[in-house]
Amino acid sequence: REAVEATTRWDIALAGAELSRRYDMSRPSLDSATMRLKNARFIPCEEECKRMALAYSPLSAEFSAAAVVLFGSNMGGKTVVLKTALFFQLVAQAGLFVPAEAFATRVFDRIEYVGELDGERLAGLSGFGLEVWRLSRAWNDGCVNGSSALVAFDELARTTGSHEAEALLSAVVEAYSSGQGEGRAFFATHFRGVAR
Repeated sequence: REAVEATTRWDIALAGAELSRRYDMSRPSLDSATMRLKNARFIPCEEECKRMALAYSPLSAEFSAAAVVLFGSNMGGKTVVLKTALFFQLVAQAGLFVPAEAFATRVFDRIEYVGELDGERLAGLSGFGLEVWRLSRAWNDGCVNGSSALVAFDELARTTGSHEAEALLSAVVEAYSSGQGEGRAFFATHFRGVAR
């Protein structure tokens, strides 16, 4: 049994080293209150662009606020920024190197994506009801119970009218900005009336 466990650890370490070499990865820093990405490459998106003969630009950004609003038009890259941040956080917390020149963050108790998911259905709830249920669950799991969470909201309140969506999203951004809990929330939106 000990030999099997040692071989498993060695195999995982070897796979991590090969992955690191193939994608020119670096060791993440997990002791920073500010999330910093320098030339961070979201590999699935980068490879898809390569297959389509399209240019791909790595992400360099710094996020220090408890609530970060990414604003822009549809097809502007907001979702890719969210996915890049979550991908890097997951990879770093799994103990692997990351495909970037540098990545600094801290460890979160929970990592959650609140957006459109394939095949997700809750019987009896409207699209908006499902969004509110997921928002409530993310808030309770990440702030109310004292754990730290990294949550990405992709076009929250997209299933309601624009005025209602702007009001709801502004209130949620304000709640996360208040510093209650130890988490960080990202919000991607194209609504202009959201408090930033």
